[in-house]
Amino acid sequence: MIYKVNYAYLGLFTVIFDLYTSFAGLVSGLHGLVSGLVVSHIGSIGFVTGLVVSHIGSIGFVTGLAVSHIGSIGFVTGHLD
Repeated sequence: MIYKVNYAYLGLFTVIFDLYTSFAGLVSGLHGLVSGLVVSHIGSIGFVTGLVVSHIGSIGFVTGLAVSHIGSIGFVTGHLD
C-alpha cells in the first residue's frame, strides 16, 4: 500500500514538474515572438527569426504537455493499483 501511495505522489510530482517545464517553454516562445516583433522594425528577416524561436518555444510547450499527460497517467495508475 505504501508503495502504491508513493507511486501516486511520484506521478503527481511528474505532472507538476512537466507543467512547470511547459510553462517555461511557453514563456520562451513568447519571448522569442516579442523579440521578433521588436527586431521586425529593422527587417522582415528578424521577424521570421523571432517566429522560428517562438515555434521552438511552443514545441517545448507541447512536449511538456505531452509528458505531463504521461505523468498524469502515472498519477491515476498509482491510485488505481
